[in-house]
Amino acid sequence: MVICPFVQGPALGKFIYIDIGTYTGRKASFGARLKIPLTGITWDIVEQIKINPGLILETRGPGTGKNGGPNCATVKPFDGWTIKHQLPH
Repeated sequence: MVICPFVQGPALGKFIYIDIGTYTGRKASFGARLKIPLTGITWDIVEQIKINPGLILETRGPGTGKNGGPNCATVKPFDGWTIKHQLPH
């Protein structure tokens, strides 16, 4: 079993949070978290990235919510994850 302290949720619904505002430890008038599902990341994908450091795992989601502020709660729509070639620094 692999244990990652920043991954949360049940076995078939794992996710990570991106902290916003006060959740980052900064003084702000707003605090929220953006929930990013890990759905679709298979062990095959993990192994591909592990053996090829030139690959990265990427997802995209809306950063702005319907109210014009930061998006929070679960990312919707969520189009899943893709493997990309890392750009040189």
